[in-house]
Amino acid sequence: MIVSSRDGIREVYTRDDLNGRPNGFFFRVRTFEKRLGIVFTDGTFWENQRRFSMTTLKHLGVGKFSMVQHIEHEAAELVREFTRKSDSTFSMHNAFDISGLNLMWVLLKGERFEPTDQRLIDLVAAVHKNFQVLDMSGGILNLFPFVRHIMPVRSGYKELVDTMNPIWDFLAEEIEKLKKSFDPRNESQCFIEAYYREVINRREPFSEEQLFGICIDFFQAGSETTSNSLRFAMLYMLHYPEIMQKAQRELLSIVG
Repeated sequence: MIVSSRDGIREVYTRDDLNGRPNGFFFRVRTFEKRLGIVFTDGTFWENQRRFSMTTLKHLGVGKFSMVQHIEHEAAELVREFTRKSDSTFSMHNAFDISGLNLMWVLLKGERFEPTDQRLIDLVAAVHKNFQVLDMSGGILNLFPFVRHIMPVRSGYKELVDTMNPIWDFLAEEIEKLKKSFDPRNESQCFIEAYYREVINRREPFSEEQLFGICIDFFQAGSETTSNSLRFAMLYMLHYPEIMQKAQRELLSIVG
């Protein structure tokens, strides 16, 4: 189906029966070959998980002053890092990665990383590579999943799994740490704690696998898209200095 008119597009976006998500094998590889998480799910399951996630994130500070403080702290750390490198040339390709990831991780786990954390640097590289490998249009794996057994390299399956392994290992380790120290008598201090509380209370459809899937979605979509947008903003301001000056004036008048 192709929709090309404004009225037709508006109708498509308001119809629940056209509000589905891709269900290809390529996307399910990320989550144990099951349809988990939030990004690639839909229907009642998606509504339930999205509602819980949004409510929990708001409770943890999203949209509140406490989140503004986290953003300001990461911005200050980023400026310090740029200042430290100011006497040399450095790539903007991954300049915003750790700052963006820290804002996501402080919500998921209640912690932040140092910019020099090698484990995080390797992890960010894996996330970048994973997005390069993902074929959002479908690809041969979605049409013929069995080819991964015949052509694991040429089908893209091996590269996809190789880029996911560091992400899986990191999240599995961090979730396991939190489970060992989890005390149900205490109020949840992060998203993983809040979700795990639902798991141990055996509330459907909450599960450890789904927790893992949501963390992957937040980890990838929440970090890669933000850092990409900031990189492009920097690039465009270099080409349009009048816009950069306008942004500077706004920062000075509002932030000081």
